[in-house]
Amino acid sequence: MREIQKSTSIYIEKLSSHKYIKNTLLEMIDKCSGKPLHGVSKTNWNEPWEKRAEYWDYFFSFVHPYITNVVMRLDKTDFKVVNQWYQQYYKNSKHDWHVHFLNQKDDEKPNGLAVVYFLELSDGLGTEFIDYPKLDYEEGDLVIFPVYLPHKSPINLSNNRKTVITFNINIGEKNDL
Repeated sequence: MREIQKSTSIYIEKLSSHKYIKNTLLEMIDKCSGKPLHGVSKTNWNEPWEKRAEYWDYFFSFVHPYITNVVMRLDKTDFKVVNQWYQQYYKNSKHDWHVHFLNQKDDEKPNGLAVVYFLELSDGLGTEFIDYPKLDYEEGDLVIFPVYLPHKSPINLSNNRKTVITFNINIGEKNDL
């Protein structure tokens, strides 16, 4: 596991089962509905849970041990997934700077982590963070970071689709990450 530290840590972990689960996940996601949102070509962010359950249950069975490991590294004992979705980026799509926590007061840090899994990834299209160097990612990488850390997905200028599965988890107490 790589850990990039600045004001807060970003964890990057390779999902060892990526090659085994990639095509199955893409087939499941292709069956899902989705719409453009915030510059992203297709996402199921606003879809009901029932339309996410098949690929999510399959995916989470593989990713659960990795998340547990990071939570334990943070001296926490448990976590709860609070939402999850996929996003696909076709040519000229992007997701501008954002955080995964709404209604945040300036002096508070919420108690959650965001996770981005690169299911399909072209070079240079990985998540970027404000005030951090550009990081190198590969397909199959899990990127785990505090939900309050501003990040974006750069514009996809290639003809290759980028697909991510993203979710947020709650851990610990407010202001302790």
